Amino acid sequence: MQGSSIAHSTRRLYVARRLWLTGWLLCVSGLAAHAAPAAPNWATQLTPLERRAQADILPLTLHYDISWSQWLQAGTVRVTVQPQSGRANAMMTAQARARSIGAVQAFWPYESSLNAEIWRQTLLPAQFDLTQIKNGERKTDQATYHQQQRMQVESTLTSASGRMKHTTHTHELEQIRDLLSLLLFLQQTELRLNQSLTLLVQPTDRLYRVSLRVVGHEARQVFETTWPTLKLTVSVQRVTPDLKLASYPKLRQATLWLSEVERVPVELQAELRVGSVAMRLRRLER
Repeated sequence: MQGSSIAHSTRRLYVARRLWLTGWLLCVSGLAAHAAPAAPNWATQLTPLERRAQADILPLTLHYDISWSQWLQAGTVRVTVQPQSGRANAMMTAQARARSIGAVQAFWPYESSLNAEIWRQTLLPAQFDLTQIKNGERKTDQATYHQQQRMQVESTLTSASGRMKHTTHTHELEQIRDLLSLLLFLQQTELRLNQSLTLLVQPTDRLYRVSLRVVGHEARQVFETTWPTLKLTVSVQRVTPDLKLASYPKLRQATLWLSEVERVPVELQAELRVGSVAMRLRRLER
């Protein structure tokens, strides 16, 4: 009887240990399922901010003209940076407004507004709001970059008939930049001849890996002004939902010219699937 009792106790202890181990494994599995996925290898190769000497962030407004296929006036863009306006100077605010004009507006009516709050120290966005209206359809993207590690975007698409669709995208990656913080990064970072930069950019609710290379110095005439510039080549890859890189066939090639002194874009030439597009600086206001 004593041996039988010991055997039963041993069996109960074994079962209890198995149950405890199973519960622990389930707990760990549950935690792992909710943990952020490991960053892909390409995400560890992003270019960090390396501030150039004496590069103050000054208030400025940039006015751009956009042309299509080199001759057709297609739209305008206005960018404003206000470095002294955010949360006790810890942040900056920036805005961009774009719209189609002329004949292009007749068959492709488009307007957009982008507002961003950007951390002064890291030049990473804290949040940004983008509204786009085209052909009667309205899309809003409201993004928040939590602790500069998790970008969450709430998107609403409203059709011309008023039907609404809501989606949420979350990206667990560091060094994500919107278009306005990308502009400030290029203005503030050190750039050298033959230097390559790799950046993670989120213009709307999707991610893209943008690669730039400084290929030379050039005196570039834009409208009535000749600018001393840095010339950069640009290539873009899509980031898929499973964080893999894919081609971006809409953009075949692009070239960017940054002014040497102000370090702002004075011209962008892009070869798209639908034709060539140019964005040229009409006026700079300090």
